[in-house]
Amino acid sequence: MKRPNNGGQASSMDIDPFESKRVNNFRDYLIKGIPKFPNNSETISELEKLSISGLLLYFFTWAYRFVPPRKRLVSVEYEVIKDKRWKTYSKEIGLLLGKVEEGEDLSAHLSLKAHKKGFTPRATQLGAEVDKWEDKDFLLTTMGYHHFHLSNELMENGATVRTDDVLFSRVTRDTFEVVGIFNHSVFERNTKESPELNAERKKLFRKFDEHTFRGHPPGTVVSGPMITTSGHALHVSEMASNYAYVLIEAEKELLSNDGVGKLYAKHGIMEPNKPRLSWVIHGLDLGLFCNKSKSLFVYRYGPI
Repeated sequence: MKRPNNGGQASSMDIDPFESKRVNNFRDYLIKGIPKFPNNSETISELEKLSISGLLLYFFTWAYRFVPPRKRLVSVEYEVIKDKRWKTYSKEIGLLLGKVEEGEDLSAHLSLKAHKKGFTPRATQLGAEVDKWEDKDFLLTTMGYHHFHLSNELMENGATVRTDDVLFSRVTRDTFEVVGIFNHSVFERNTKESPELNAERKKLFRKFDEHTFRGHPPGTVVSGPMITTSGHALHVSEMASNYAYVLIEAEKELLSNDGVGKLYAKHGIMEPNKPRLSWVIHGLDLGLFCNKSKSLFVYRYGPI
């Protein structure tokens, strides 16, 4: 929640960087960007109470579901090629991987939940019956795997036709590693009533174990991805905290005498008349965008 300004005239050196106009606009930018359910004033109010790092945590947890468009090197694990579904979907997979190599937008192939579910207050509550994963991608958060629908036929909503079988991959800024093809039963979590993993889920967990322990000698203690008690990936939580720190430190410099001018000079760009700088998240990168020069000053690069 924004704190009220104290009013009166103040020099840039007197402005609290946490309460600068740029930072408050950035808070609004994050809150507006996160898909909310239910999308009402109560949900928005819950987001407004969060710190910058808290907002970034929810924003990144949602935005991580997407794959920023950039050219990537494709690799396919041999076991995937042996799967009979590889041949069944050979044309569709070829088109999808072609998009990856050309750096095209893959959003149409993602789950519809990626576009609609980013934050719900229900998932933040305490209690044994609370589903912490209601607004998160469980497999992406715990294993780091994105999944993509294989059809290339678009529906009216802009998404591709849904396929029961989906392609799983590990994505970095430079690579796209295909790790398997699974049907939708892979998303069915085991319960107290049905504690056994189904066949597809067992296959996925085995694949994840292989990736986790790969390259480590027998007897080595290896820790998989850490998850916080709130259900967020620890590395995403740390990223949010780091970005918040970087943003506030940068804001202190920008508010100092000729801080903005020094920014342009540092990058060899002529400072335009009355530039308007805005903090933005581009993919998962943190940057300052100048509306006059159309420049993006990147302060942190994201992991994908």
